[in-house]
Amino acid sequence: MTRSFKTSCLAAKQRGAVLMVSLMVLLMLTMLTLTAIRASTMQEKIAGSTRNIDLALQAAEAALRAGETGLSGNTLPDYHSTAGWYHYVDKPAPTLAAPSTGWDSGVITMPMVADDGWKVSQAPRYIVEALPPIPEPGGDLEAGGVQPDTTMYRVTAIGFSTQPFADTGDAQYSVILQTTYRR
Repeated sequence: MTRSFKTSCLAAKQRGAVLMVSLMVLLMLTMLTLTAIRASTMQEKIAGSTRNIDLALQAAEAALRAGETGLSGNTLPDYHSTAGWYHYVDKPAPTLAAPSTGWDSGVITMPMVADDGWKVSQAPRYIVEALPPIPEPGGDLEAGGVQPDTTMYRVTAIGFSTQPFADTGDAQYSVILQTTYRR
C-alpha cells in the first residue's frame, strides 16, 4: 500500500508543474505573436512611404519630360508673357528651394486627366529657365575664330505624393528634379 501512495503523490506534484510550463509556453507564444504583429505593421508603413516617394518621383519626372517636350518644339513661348518661362537677364527665375515656397504662382501645372492613373494630391509643376549662352563644345579653336553659342535651358519640376494616412502624421512627400537641355 505504501507504494501506490507514493505514485499518486508524484502524479499530483507533476500536474502542477505541467500547468506552470504550459502557462509559460502560452505567454511566450503571445509575446511572439505581438512582436510579429508589430513588425508587420512597421513593414506596412515602410512600404506605404516607399510607394508615396515613388509616386512623387514619377510625377516630377513626368513634369520634367513635359518641360523638355516644350523645349523641343520649333518655336518657344515668349518668356515675358508666359507663366513658367524665365530668362536669366530679363525675367530671372524665382528661387524654388522648398516645396512650400514659390510653387503656387509663376509655374506651369502639368495637365492631368482624372482617369489616367495618377493618384497624387496635387498636379506636378515645372518651370523653364533660359541660361546664359555657352560656347559650342568642339567649336572653332582658331585664333580669332568665332565660336557659335549654344543656348541652354534648365527645367525644374516638382511632384507630390498622395495624401498621407491620417493616423501616421507624416508630411506629404514631394520630389524636386532639375535637368539642363541644349537647344
